[in-house]
Amino acid sequence: MDFTARAKTGTATPRITVVADGHGTRTWFPYLPGVTDSLAALDLSLLERASFAYIDCHQLIDAPAARAVGAVQAAGIPLLLNLGGSSLSAAVVAALRGCQRLIVQTGVDEAAFADAPQVAALILAATRAT
Repeated sequence: MDFTARAKTGTATPRITVVADGHGTRTWFPYLPGVTDSLAALDLSLLERASFAYIDCHQLIDAPAARAVGAVQAAGIPLLLNLGGSSLSAAVVAALRGCQRLIVQTGVDEAAFADAPQVAALILAATRAT
C-alpha cells in the first residue's frame, strides 16, 4: 500500500522536551499547538484495514483518543493503549467497554510499585476488557 505525505509550510512543529535529573525524576514540557484539534480531525478509516493499533491516551488528548478507540473497536482489531501514567477518562472508559483484545501500558511512581497490581485491577474492572 503506497501513501504520499505532503509538506505543510507555515506551521509550528509540536515537540516535548523531557528533563531528567540524576535521581530519576523527570518532567516533561509539551509544546503542542493545535495537536488536539488535528487529532480530532484525523481520518480513521485506515484502521478498517489495520491488523493492530497503538493509541496514546494522555489526559491532554483523551477526547481524540476516545474517538480512535471507538474506531479500533468498530474495526475489531487488537489495541495497545498507552496511558503514560494518566488516568482513564470517562470517555475512554466508555469507548473501551468490552474491548476483546486490549493491552494497557501505564506506570506508577517508583515509590508506589507495590500498588501496580491494584492499578491493573482497577483498569481491568473499569474497561471490562476481556
